[in-house]
Formats: sequence, C-alpha cells, structure tokens
Amino acid sequence: MAPVKRWSLLGPMTAMNGVLLFGWSTAVIFEVLRTTLLARGEEGAQAK
Repeated sequence: MAPVKRWSLLGPMTAMNGVLLFGWSTAVIFEVLRTTLLARGEEGAQAK
C-alpha cells in the first residue's frame, strides 16, 4: 500500500523534522545545564 503521489514526501519530511527536533532539543538541554552549573559556580564563589 503506497500513499497518494502528492503525499510521497510526507514520510521523509517527517523524518527530517524529527532529526532536527532531536538535535535542537539536545542543544537546549545542554545549554540549560551549562548555564545552571555556571550560575551555581558563581554563587559558590561569592559565598566564600
């Protein structure tokens, strides 16, 4: 069973969207962690 001809690119476009979303989400998570850890380090340095 094959999709209608005009929908033939729907699968590859959905797959590419998933890959881009995975990369973007990973970058956001790492940036949030990095920023949080840097802020913690600055607070710790000020307390001493």
